[in-house]
Formats: sequence, structure tokens, C-alpha cells
Amino acid sequence: RKGKSFRMYSLDPSDRMEERAIQALPAKAKSLCFAVLQNIPDENQKTAGTVPVTTLCIGLENGVLVRTLVDSNSGELKDTRTQFLGSV
Repeated sequence: RKGKSFRMYSLDPSDRMEERAIQALPAKAKSLCFAVLQNIPDENQKTAGTVPVTTLCIGLENGVLVRTLVDSNSGELKDTRTQFLGSV
């Protein structure tokens, strides 16, 4: 399954290049972007205001966008969502 996964490695000098997370992908990746977005909590969350959240967005060759939240401390990937945007 070459080319159908995303791997994230540590850049910390104490454990440089240690694998932190892996995300399996249903198709080959075409592009990726890390972005810090403002998450607005809903009424069920106890925190007030906006919270910055690191998000990984991966565009796939088949027109699907994979969006995953990245834990800023551990590098863990969580809450993965997909959306079909269309293909050429």
C-alpha cells in the first residue's frame, strides 16, 4: 500500500525522527496542509471563547478531503473526517 498513508515524525532533539502518528488513507495523497484554526466550543463544552486547534488537511487524488485534528502535545491524530469535494 505504498503512498496510501501519512506518517508524522518528531523533530524534538531528544527523540528526533521518532514516529508520532500514522494515518491510513483510502487513496494516494495529492496535497497536505497543517493549519491552526479557531475552534468555537458548542454549548456542551465548558470552555468559553475560541480555542486554537492544529488541523491536518490531506487532499487525495480521488477528490476526497481528509481532515484530522492533531494533539499539540503528543502529536496524536484524532477526530478524522472525510468529505468528497470532486475530482477532475
